[in-house]
Amino acid sequence: MSERRNYAELWVIGFKSMLFLYVISQSYASDLAITPWYILVVLLYLSVNVSVYIFKSRSIQPYLMLLAILVVAASSFYIHPLLLILLPVNLYELLSLYVRRSWMILIPLLVPALIVPQGFVMTYVSTSVLSYIYLTMLRTFVNRAASYQEQNEQMHRELDRLTQRLSENNEYIRQFEYMFKLEERNRLSGNS
Repeated sequence: MSERRNYAELWVIGFKSMLFLYVISQSYASDLAITPWYILVVLLYLSVNVSVYIFKSRSIQPYLMLLAILVVAASSFYIHPLLLILLPVNLYELLSLYVRRSWMILIPLLVPALIVPQGFVMTYVSTSVLSYIYLTMLRTFVNRAASYQEQNEQMHRELDRLTQRLSENNEYIRQFEYMFKLEERNRLSGNS
């Protein structure tokens, strides 16, 4: 389970990194000034997201994910609206802990589009849908890989059991042949 989780986490970290780099590059290209507050928020967001993967405890991770969501939401309204693009992936990650049906996650991802500034609505919706598709596919892939791995382990256990049983049967056949030869000798020696 831990190996699967680490594998999925690497893909999520990679996806978040790409979004993060996109937001930073677009922020520098935009007309809005980059202030020290912007840099502080970016570093805070980065540290909270790294903390999510450092602390493996299932009881701490949801709070760190919620903190990342709050940092993104607050900073997008007070510092730079483009930071809101980081919201869908964090929101999906938090909701996926509690919601088993992935289609139910899409609606909460799209709700913030109602309060996004007009110029960023299409970017936000596109990022939300892309995040949803990517993370849902990753989740499905990891679950299937886990299922296949479990089936493989079960087949190995069955193969080991059958091999042991065959070995016992071969030993029984060998003993039976030996007893048959002894009986044949006794019968032949009794006839003479």
